[in-house]
This record gives sequence, structure tokens and C-alpha cells, in this order.
Amino acid sequence: MSIHSLLQKFMNRRAEEPSLSIVMLTEGIYLSKVNPNSGLESVSFYELTDNNWDFILSSALKENQCQNLNATVTLGSHLYQSFQLEKPTVPKDEWPVALPFLLKDLITERVTDIVADGVELGDSNKIQAYVVVKRFVEQLKQVLDHRNVKLLKISPEDEVWAHARQDVPAYMLLHRSQKSDFKIGAFVNQGSIFQRTIRGVESPITGEYANSLQIDALALELQRSMDYLSSQLKQVQINKLFLCCDDENNEELREALQERLNVMVEPLLLVDTQHQSGEVLVNETYQLGLKGANLYPPHLQPKKEMFNLDVVAASWLVLFLIMMAIYSVYIPVIIEDA
Repeated sequence: MSIHSLLQKFMNRRAEEPSLSIVMLTEGIYLSKVNPNSGLESVSFYELTDNNWDFILSSALKENQCQNLNATVTLGSHLYQSFQLEKPTVPKDEWPVALPFLLKDLITERVTDIVADGVELGDSNKIQAYVVVKRFVEQLKQVLDHRNVKLLKISPEDEVWAHARQDVPAYMLLHRSQKSDFKIGAFVNQGSIFQRTIRGVESPITGEYANSLQIDALALELQRSMDYLSSQLKQVQINKLFLCCDDENNEELREALQERLNVMVEPLLLVDTQHQSGEVLVNETYQLGLKGANLYPPHLQPKKEMFNLDVVAASWLVLFLIMMAIYSVYIPVIIEDA
């Protein structure tokens, strides 16, 4: 092996990869470890009864023997705020520092008490900004640190849903997790451009609880959202609506909405098996990796030590190999001269 290749091996750091996917929704916490050979393992669910997410998460990590892993966390929309802003003039890698100041007139928290990041919205001059309370991020990191789990990224669920169907450039999504309201999202080129929560429609509205009036109300709100988007998006046409609704018969809901709307209505997943929203998000978060908005920005992450034990050991090894190479070249010459 050449010295150059040894230098490359020791000096180039391997990119960190997620080995644990966690999703925090209204009803509870979903998590799954990554098997190096087969990908994500089966998803475990832990119900939240009170505002005790930190205790539940700690218990879940312990039960699943989650130690010395790298985690990505996805937050339900009840844990963050989102805003559309004009694209900042500062470089993108400085957005996490600049955005809190640009958002100060839109939020009630102090600038120093929030964490923010954003993503560009296609070819427009706007960005989608996400905001979370800094104290929550610090508490989450503390729980993970206690189990030697390294936090790599915090994603808002809207950012994850935007990548759920990368085969479709523009679509709407009607989704609902347990114990939450129906939500409408619109996504263009893997970017979230519209989010809305529907009030007054109580789930379930299919199966034995089928209620045509409730479905009519839901279809009306969907049509209003479509009309609004049509007026705002001049160069993009959204003609697909996907469904991912917990506690509902998605096929029955699909047929009912197809009768009432003039767009194609399809299930979000391409498989026949119906999964909970949290399970879908766990998998999509894993697939997304470290791309997109991150509500755990670099300035909150621990500073990397430039000279740790591994670097020092590698430096000594490289120096030793260089000395041996010099020795192997010059010693025979010295012996011949003698």
C-alpha cells in the first residue's frame, strides 16, 4: 500500500451515517435501528399518555439497546412552526444563524430561544423556514447523550413528506396520524409549499363510522386548498392527491374522495399493506438521510477536536512509515559506500 493511499485512509474522515431513525408524533414515539445488511429493522411504537416524551424516549432507547448509534429525529408538526420568507441574501450555510433574526417579528419567543433552518422553494425567491424551541432541542440531545446516541439531524415532518413520492414532481397529500387532525400538504419538486390543518372533521369517517357529511366537509376543504394553489402556482399543475391516514380505511376514503374531486386520488404507498403514518415517516427519514433542513445546526453541535487519540495515532503511523521509507532507500547506499 502506498504512502499516498495511507494518507487518504487516515486523513479523510468517513461521513457519519444514521443508524437509528426516531419519529415523535402526537400519539407517541416510533423508532427503528438500522441493520447494516438489511436496512431498517421493524418499527417499535411507544405511546405518549402525558407530556412525558423524554421519559418514554429514554425507556424506548434502553429497551431496544440503543447505544453508540447515530440518530436522526423527525418531529411532528405540533413541535415546530413553519413560515415562508424571502430568500436571505446571506450564504446558505449561515441561514441557521440568520433566520432567527429574520423571524423575530413572526414569533413570540426570543431570538436566542429558538433554532431555525430552511430550504429553497424551487425556482422562486422564497424559502420554507422551520422553527423549534431551543430548549426542546437541548433536552432531546440530553436524553440521547445519556444512552451514548449521537444526534445527527432533526427534521420537520413536512420536509420528510415532501420526499415520500420522488417519482411525482407535484402532488397534494392528505395525512393524519393517531390523535391528530387531518392535514393537507402540497409538495413541488421535493419541497413543501403549503400546509394546512383541517378543523371540524373528526376521524374516523370510514368503516363502521362512515359519515357522508364528514366526507363532504373534508372534500370541500380539499377543493378549497386546490383552488388556492391553482391561483398561486402559475407554472405548476397539481393533479394528484395521495392519502396516508391512520384509523381510516384508505381504500374506502380514496373511493369517496375520488367521487367528489376532479383529481386522481391514490394511496401514498405503492404497496397494498397499510402502515401507520409514524412507520412511513421512520422509513422515509432513513431514506432521506442527512439531506434537507436540519433543526440541529452546526453551531449547537459539539465542537470536533482537531487532535484526538485517533488523529495522533494516525500521524505517528504515517511518520513512522515515512521514516522507514527513507531508511530503506538510504541505508543500502551508506553500506555500499562503506
